[in-house]
Amino acid sequence: MNPRRVSILLAFAPLVSYPAWTERSSDPLVIGACDAYKQSNAEYSTCLPGELQALEQELVKYVNAQRRSLRTAASGERGFSASALAAAARRVDVAEGAWKKYRDAHCTMIENSFTTGTGSFSARVACQIRLTRSRLHQVWEDGWTKLPEPQ
Repeated sequence: MNPRRVSILLAFAPLVSYPAWTERSSDPLVIGACDAYKQSNAEYSTCLPGELQALEQELVKYVNAQRRSLRTAASGERGFSASALAAAARRVDVAEGAWKKYRDAHCTMIENSFTTGTGSFSARVACQIRLTRSRLHQVWEDGWTKLPEPQ
């Protein structure tokens, strides 16, 4: 096996222990259409941002549905329940902003842990993909989206 692939594989090994829904493949080097075994490093690094962008668009859809459902629920209530649900709807954006800052800071740390080599960019984007999938599922589990379980 190519030594570069082995070093990348070892770097991604901790990702294998996450729940099945965090990755479509059990192999952390195969993310959607991106396959580190079949693509060059440059091709893989070019492929990953597209996967992340598609996943982020899906997350926006679920977060918007969550906010909409909370607002709709608030409009159908009175008193404390209405104000609590309206406050929850307003906090959706605050929570998303805080989560995104965490994701980006954590994944930048992963990127920086690659002191040399060309795998640092791929490691950061793969981390962002993994955490975004996890967040998407978390938003769905909160029960306010009324959308099907994300894949």
